Amino acid sequence: VWGLINSLLSISKSQLGVAPTDADPTSGIGRALTDTSLGIGEALISTASGLIVAITTLAFYRLFQVFLFNQIKIFRKSGNELELLYRMSWSGNENGYPANKNSNSGMPKPSVDSPSSTIESAE
Repeated sequence: VWGLINSLLSISKSQLGVAPTDADPTSGIGRALTDTSLGIGEALISTASGLIVAITTLAFYRLFQVFLFNQIKIFRKSGNELELLYRMSWSGNENGYPANKNSNSGMPKPSVDSPSSTIESAE
């Protein structure tokens, strides 16, 4: 974009198409063509440098994007494995406590006292 703007500015600065008013050979159309070609050369150089910067930036953007997606995959996989371990530790246990590896019974169920036994123990 900057190259196009620079070339248009250089063409407008060189006043292409203006008839020579002096007897000087360096003024007029000859000078305008020289100035225009210099302006177009500057525009091409600035366009090339802009493309180099843009392509380099795009390459680094894609590289970091790949790193990010790989990290996301790793975290998702680890999260899924942790969720499976969590679900396996609570599965198949009817009393609501995680399964104990040393014993099959797990922790004991809390006992619920009947209302009559609570009244008797309070007296």
